Amino acid sequence: MHYGIELIWEIIPHFFGVIQSVELGIYSPLWLISLTLTGGLLVGVITKASKVKPSLLQQEVEEITETGRYGMLDGIIGMIRGLVGILFGGSIGPEGPLTGACASLGTWFAECSKLSKPEVMVCLNAAISGMFGGFLNTSFGWPLIIMEGGLESGKLRWKVVLPAILAGSVGAGLFFVLTGANFMGEFIVPPVSFDFSFLFYAVPLGLVGALLGMLFVYLFNGLKRLTKPWEMRRPIELALLAGLFLGVIALGFPLVLFDGASVNTLTLQTLISQAVGLGGPMLFLYSFMKLAVTVVCLAFGWAGGFFFPTFFVGGAMGLAINQFFPFIPLAICMSCVMVGMVMAVAKLPITMTLIIGLAFGARLSGVIAVAAVTAYIFTYNVHLRFGEKEEKGSAGPK
Repeated sequence: MHYGIELIWEIIPHFFGVIQSVELGIYSPLWLISLTLTGGLLVGVITKASKVKPSLLQQEVEEITETGRYGMLDGIIGMIRGLVGILFGGSIGPEGPLTGACASLGTWFAECSKLSKPEVMVCLNAAISGMFGGFLNTSFGWPLIIMEGGLESGKLRWKVVLPAILAGSVGAGLFFVLTGANFMGEFIVPPVSFDFSFLFYAVPLGLVGALLGMLFVYLFNGLKRLTKPWEMRRPIELALLAGLFLGVIALGFPLVLFDGASVNTLTLQTLISQAVGLGGPMLFLYSFMKLAVTVVCLAFGWAGGFFFPTFFVGGAMGLAINQFFPFIPLAICMSCVMVGMVMAVAKLPITMTLIIGLAFGARLSGVIAVAAVTAYIFTYNVHLRFGEKEEKGSAGPK
């Protein structure tokens, strides 16, 4: 992925002289919009040709839970479509496409080995956990997601969780040995020593993140209801509209491109380094612009993950709050708003406390946990919807 982004967004633009700043992601307007439209065209063509519906991470998890397997075609096409979207600047995370691909490979291996259905579940979850281990540099990313989902549904199988922990350990170790880094990295912010006042700041900051997350969910649900009847009939047109919207917004806010938090792209770390120069109002706008392009990309067929984009949205809002209230440490502002936002989209308080704690330092985990629980309670009845009612109740436009 890194080399593909470098080729499309650095080497080729340098050759044609259409790039003004690699660090800031500033290109000539025509080139920028051409790239995002090309991404939309390719994403739409892949969906049209393959007839594989765009899926978010929750939909993949639901299918795995309901059927005990994940189809090879769905997984591989989903990964290719997600990779293409990210390469052309899509505001989507790689965790969704990679989850489907790993699940399909785990299913294929288990079924070729003629394993029983429970053993298929063990294999596919181990495959996913290995990916998340390298992805997040922890053995417990996917196992915790399994556990939290199991607690919510009343189904928890240690026979699935324990192999997943081992696979996550292997994945984290191999990724570090091969690359010397982890996919997300650790944010570089001014160091902070723990103070009990941080626990009180965590409550309102978590609520700010929760409100951001609710806006994300309601916008996505509304757009998904509108686009659901067309997603397989007009996938190219929908994806092109998303590409156009992404390109236009990126002209004024170039850092909204890509997933927003990985080490391979224009990331939240870049925004942190520019925070003082941009100022609070601009950071506030960046948060909402990133939210808008992510919702449009995901609802219009650029299928991918939402964890990294929502980290950027919450992080940008935390940066803005720190500009207005500098007595609250930057790490507290960012981490608490980030975890609060994710709680509205994915009810994973333990998992996200761990992941965001790793990004800001384990010493802040208690503060992040307070923000996570606050937002979890506040948004308990808020959930992403995928237009199932419309799909079942209407044949859609002809």
